[in-house]
Amino acid sequence: MKLTVERLPESQVRLDIASEEEEFAIAMDKAYRKVSRQIQVPGFRKGKAPRNIIERYYGREVFLEEAHRGLMDDLYRQAVEEAEITPVGEPEVEFLNAEPLAFAVTIPVYPTADPGDYTSVRVEPKDAAIDESQADEVIERLRRQSSPWVEPAEARKPVEGDQVTVDLKLTDADDAEFQEPIDDAVFVIGESQLFDALRAGIEELLPGESTDVTIVFEEDDEAAAERLRGKAITYNVTLKSVKARELLELDDEFAKTYA
Repeated sequence: MKLTVERLPESQVRLDIASEEEEFAIAMDKAYRKVSRQIQVPGFRKGKAPRNIIERYYGREVFLEEAHRGLMDDLYRQAVEEAEITPVGEPEVEFLNAEPLAFAVTIPVYPTADPGDYTSVRVEPKDAAIDESQADEVIERLRRQSSPWVEPAEARKPVEGDQVTVDLKLTDADDAEFQEPIDDAVFVIGESQLFDALRAGIEELLPGESTDVTIVFEEDDEAAAERLRGKAITYNVTLKSVKARELLELDDEFAKTYA
């Protein structure tokens, strides 16, 4: 095989591939043996007609097409390996010559990058040590995340860190429904994003009680959703349940959870 490699713009490579005379002759012999088994020539049993007789009846092209099909595939694989490239898409094939076979293939490849003088780059090491307070903070966060929520023994108002379940109905200044009612909304006091006035209203309720909280949103209030700005919205809140975290013990069983 004769091979010429040309690097093209936009991460492409052109391979000009040509078969040697001997390679092409071997491919033609294989094509003759395969094609002759499928052709019936008058005066000969199927598959027994000599090559020159088949060419006289059907033309040399009947062998060329089969020879090209197998040889192109073999030469293409050899060329990619010899050129040490990795195709990343379908190749474009240009037929150049029939005998001996010659063709060109344009292939998209991975782009190359010039790392520059990376050996001269120096980065000052950072101290990766952590102090005890940081470790305690992570452990406490994991503890809180893993601890179950339980209802207090006696009904009480929500406090910082409690999980509350509420029903919400929103109406505008004309007492018209502002949006679909929200049932069983769950918030954690001090962790979930709640408007201050709404949080204060919830913290004044016992389970089963309701209250109305009206919030007037300024036109330029970036903390509020755009559809709320410039409106006075009344939140009818019903507190359905209050739960507190039952903090897990910091023991071996807890440690195994994150081992």
